[in-house]
Amino acid sequence: MENNIVYHYCTVETFLNIIKNHTLRLSDLCSSNDKAEMKILFSNLKNEILNQYRKREDFFETIIYGMDVDESFDFILKRMIYKMNNDINQMLFGTCFSEKGDLLGQWREYADKGTGIAIGFNIEWLQKLGNKNPFKFSKVNYGYSKDNILIEEYAARIYNGMIQTMENGEIKKLIDDSSSLPYMIYLQKECLLFESVFQKGKEYKSEEEWRLILDDEETRKNYPEWDIYYNWKNKNLRFGEKEIYSLIPNGMEFMVKSGRIIPYLDLKFDVDKNNLPIEEVITGPNCKVNILDIYHLLQFYGFDGDKIEIKKSQSSYRI
Repeated sequence: MENNIVYHYCTVETFLNIIKNHTLRLSDLCSSNDKAEMKILFSNLKNEILNQYRKREDFFETIIYGMDVDESFDFILKRMIYKMNNDINQMLFGTCFSEKGDLLGQWREYADKGTGIAIGFNIEWLQKLGNKNPFKFSKVNYGYSKDNILIEEYAARIYNGMIQTMENGEIKKLIDDSSSLPYMIYLQKECLLFESVFQKGKEYKSEEEWRLILDDEETRKNYPEWDIYYNWKNKNLRFGEKEIYSLIPNGMEFMVKSGRIIPYLDLKFDVDKNNLPIEEVITGPNCKVNILDIYHLLQFYGFDGDKIEIKKSQSSYRI
């Protein structure tokens, strides 16, 4: 890691908003990201639950008329996995960083083909925030494989939930789209989705990515009155909510991105005026912004430009 800093790549417009407003935008990753990436741990879940079924041999009865035991279990499992994949009520608000401040792939993907800017944030500041519930700040794990221990652990819990549900005569909850998943299985699904946010395949390791995620059950769309919780003007804040209000004073807002409506939260990072986390600014290889202009911009909006290193990318990248 370079000088205990992680870098947020963005467009010049986004950079201006971050500096002007002292905010980091946490957008709903479930809405804006590749759905396959967000569900990476789901991809081998069915096979691992089947492994549990074959290994434990505690499912003996034919439940579906006209099917034998194996066929019955396979049918129920397929229906349940289908329901899990199509019952994503969670909103996961987060933002991404990289350990590398001058990475060609990041310039291309996240900084408008190298015309943008990379902002270097102090990692200790982010880790301190990540230690506060309900935030989590962690490096992405690039060791994902179909043998991932996380999949085995969750598969065992979900299998137990299936057996218990069937023993209770509530099979409809597993296969019928009009019924809610049993709470035990629903909870494992939500946790598995959250874990997926920090998992990627080895082919992405060059990104050296970190993610800051808000994990709050009130952001689940099926949570009672979730639409009020982050809508501060319609809510009387309780004592325990005062801190989250100071960090996200505008509550939930919405933007249009790629033709879709995406919810987001703007995280204020100047709650402590004497502990601003930005330590470095790197202009992209095709960025037209003058370094002196960035210095003046930082000074104007309350940063100490003399303590923030401002430099030009050394990458050779042309549009």
